[in-house]
Amino acid sequence: MSFGWLEESGAEREIAVSTRARLARNLAAFPFPHKATPTERKRVAQLVREAAKIGDLTLLHPVELAKLTESQRQELVANQRISPKLAEGTPGQWALLATDGALSILVNEEDHLRLQALASGCQPERVYHQVSTVERLLARGLDFAHDERFGFLTASLANVGTGMRLSVLLHLPALTWLNELEPKLAAVSALGGTVRGLHGEGTQSTGALYQVSHERTYRPESDPLNLVRSVQGAAEVLIAAETDARSRLPRIKPWTLQQTWERTTERISTAEQLPSEEALELLSYRRLAGLLGLTDPLEPTDFAEALLSVGQGESVRQQLTRAALLRNLRG
Repeated sequence: MSFGWLEESGAEREIAVSTRARLARNLAAFPFPHKATPTERKRVAQLVREAAKIGDLTLLHPVELAKLTESQRQELVANQRISPKLAEGTPGQWALLATDGALSILVNEEDHLRLQALASGCQPERVYHQVSTVERLLARGLDFAHDERFGFLTASLANVGTGMRLSVLLHLPALTWLNELEPKLAAVSALGGTVRGLHGEGTQSTGALYQVSHERTYRPESDPLNLVRSVQGAAEVLIAAETDARSRLPRIKPWTLQQTWERTTERISTAEQLPSEEALELLSYRRLAGLLGLTDPLEPTDFAEALLSVGQGESVRQQLTRAALLRNLRG
């Protein structure tokens, strides 16, 4: 799987791992996917593929999920190319994927369309403009469901209005170690942001990884760029706090840091299998240790690629692969 988008330089990459925008849209003439018949879902998928040609989106390659193996679908999920719901591979579910992984169009997930853009570092405005551009190109051949009062109509009321979900994935180990994250959440909330775990709403943090996003999308009367600015501002608050915490952490807990690094090194070098949660914790501390000078630094791109490669499955093969991945990290 290509992670070409991670190779690009992005702002604040020592702390901000990646930024993602997802834009939900539905076709006006069809029921939402959960109400549509298999025939209607297949017709929606056909219209989307035709619209992609009309919009000259030739860099996006169509993939019918039902024709992939279970392991192929799960790999796409682990690499953030598709959602777990799309990985079900029910009739009519397709994805249009860019080779470098930066852009995806998910067809017949919760909504008829989920347009997704990924970028390295903290780049909310960039990913917003990317999905907006794809939307405009698709609109040449599609009629999206829209209401003058409520905005764009979606299967979930939480997404009605702009239909946008925007988030920045942050690595905040120093704030976590110093128990200083909680006081910063009020400032994030005041900017219209919210902080969730690695895998989004309803999840806990693992490996000191957090998603900062906007609180709600239902703002049909406002400029979607207001959501972009709220996420940018919230991310900047946490980035500044983490930068400060990293400068203080070695003075406050030098012995604990060294002991933890020794245990981490031993575990990485001896483990034959690793569950996903433990692998993320070890990877997180491997990165922090490099930043604090306890070992060779781990480059932002290598860290981000390792995160995407860890995945969530717990098969023996996946656990063996994780253990080998951590042992072989460059540094």
